[in-house]
Amino acid sequence: MTEKRITAVDEILNLDANADYLLVVRGAQADVKRILVRRLPALFDIHDNIADELTSLAGIDRLAISDEGAPGAPQKFVKLSTLRSFFLDLFDLHDDVPTELTEAADQDRLLISDEDEPGDPQKFITVKNFGKKIRSGLLQYEVLAAEYNVGADVFAQNVSHNLGRPPVMVFPVLVCKQAQHGYSAGDEVYVTAWGPAPADGQSRYYTLSIISASATQVTVAFTGTSSPMKFIYIPNKSTGDLTSANSNNHWKLKFMVVG
Repeated sequence: MTEKRITAVDEILNLDANADYLLVVRGAQADVKRILVRRLPALFDIHDNIADELTSLAGIDRLAISDEGAPGAPQKFVKLSTLRSFFLDLFDLHDDVPTELTEAADQDRLLISDEDEPGDPQKFITVKNFGKKIRSGLLQYEVLAAEYNVGADVFAQNVSHNLGRPPVMVFPVLVCKQAQHGYSAGDEVYVTAWGPAPADGQSRYYTLSIISASATQVTVAFTGTSSPMKFIYIPNKSTGDLTSANSNNHWKLKFMVVG
């Protein structure tokens, strides 16, 4: 028989598993045998052939992959760190999440990076807790006549906050305690005007000033009278006419501290 090299043997492109044979060298005997293609041992099964479970993954761990972009689609490995970067680059919030949430519920979740913990782990925060953090700069201070010296022109009050830094803006809001001037308890009104009470004949203006601010508190000065609500004017909810808040029993002052 004429000797043939394997490179000289014609290649087949279509395999018939029920009719085609492969030549094999039989173990220690070194004799040549043939085996039908369909009699080859079963294909690899990850469930049966790998018994050890990997319970903790590292960035240098490898996965097998077929490189379809290279001629012959050679098998290669890919590191988990490379795969992670690929998926991070692939995701786009604008393109991959097309559904808009127009009204968030308290228990809906937002993704957040916990910068106070080692490694900055990603966690979720509920809309309710996020809102509490945003509102943490809203400070309430009850304005009571008993806290003022009768006839005193100036009274200063320290108001603590938990922003952790000096605020960039502070402004007052009136909160209704009892129904008055068309408002119901719980209504909030931005202070419209400060000025003299027309009925008492005084020419002084009642003013509220922020005289200092730090990372933990704001010092607020009330100037002008021991009855401050008489000098705070708000629009009547029904008519829009300016009217004096007049009563500490009906209103309290809340400071919006924005940091």
